[in-house]
Amino acid sequence: MLTRLPLANGLAAFAGSRTTSFEERVVRAESEDIELVRVPNSLPECDIPVPEAWLMRYEDSRALSATATELGVGYSDCFAIQAAALLPPLEPGPLAAAPSSGAAVEKYDLKLEHPAFVPARRWEDDGLYRFRRADHRLVCQILREGAWYSVSQERGVYLELDRLAIGPRNNIRWFEEQGKGRERVGRLIIDWGKPLPDLHRRIAVMCTALPPEFGMRHRTITYCNVPRAVAERIAKSLKQKLGGRED
Repeated sequence: MLTRLPLANGLAAFAGSRTTSFEERVVRAESEDIELVRVPNSLPECDIPVPEAWLMRYEDSRALSATATELGVGYSDCFAIQAAALLPPLEPGPLAAAPSSGAAVEKYDLKLEHPAFVPARRWEDDGLYRFRRADHRLVCQILREGAWYSVSQERGVYLELDRLAIGPRNNIRWFEEQGKGRERVGRLIIDWGKPLPDLHRRIAVMCTALPPEFGMRHRTITYCNVPRAVAERIAKSLKQKLGGRED
């Protein structure tokens, strides 16, 4: 997929799986029609290497759709802004079965300095829990008034933040960029223990098409070039109030 990056001074990004044939088409077009910008991966080395990001310079956004067609890929005008506008409100997943008798259950404790799952002797109280089902699959489920619901860990964390009103609800922070004309974009700051759910994370990443920055000192995740409107939609969807530098 080819998509414009928001407020990025004429940069679009290729997103998705890159096949060999696709890369060959882009390399051929690079010598004639397009200006490709390759950005090396800045994350620490891991077992599965993260490929470099491919960005493309453009002058007229109206020509991007035709370029995508020539390269054999789909086109989205600006995925980050379009998807942010459609973010649904945070809800638990479908009903699920309770942990089996004798299962080792952990409960997510947001009151710790570094929130984490801790062993739970009982699971009668509302909260976010993790355990292995009879098929040995490790799952997260949320307990609300005696009913269990399936949920991802990330969504479950924000459901708990909403229930406990921790913050006060300013666990997502945004700092505007410095520089004339850049007031509408900034850095979206998330704590390690409160990571964004999958769709929200994809939207934040596609503001640059680059991996986020991981701050070791303050244990934060930073997404760059995020328009304030996008940050507000992410926060609202997760039932949070968008914080600032003072939070």
